Amino acid sequence: MTYDERILIQQICNGDTKKFGSLVDRYGSSLLLFVGRIVEQQEDAEDVLQNTFIAAYEHLKEYNPQRAPIFTWLQRIAYHEALYYLPGRKHLHRPRVVASGQAIHEICQLLHGTQRLDLQTDTDKK
Repeated sequence: MTYDERILIQQICNGDTKKFGSLVDRYGSSLLLFVGRIVEQQEDAEDVLQNTFIAAYEHLKEYNPQRAPIFTWLQRIAYHEALYYLPGRKHLHRPRVVASGQAIHEICQLLHGTQRLDLQTDTDKK
């Protein structure tokens, strides 16, 4: 991990959520290509990418740079997210994302400009 990445991750973990956009900008295209090779539909690949960044946002404090570079960590999350989109697997139970509605909204804005996608969180349902 580069010094810049380490600083960036530290800033995000310390509450500077706007810096998360730098991770999206840096790795989003490569991850989209990666998951596009796993799932059949472009729309599914975009959903996987979105779910990947939501999961990464929620678990970034658990990231251990001694175990793997940040891209490898993101790629592993993307791979596991993509498995739910394979033919015959969409019926499998997928763990719910527990991110706050605001966090999901911010990530969606980073991925899709100002367009908010119709996502429901556990807190939105209550």
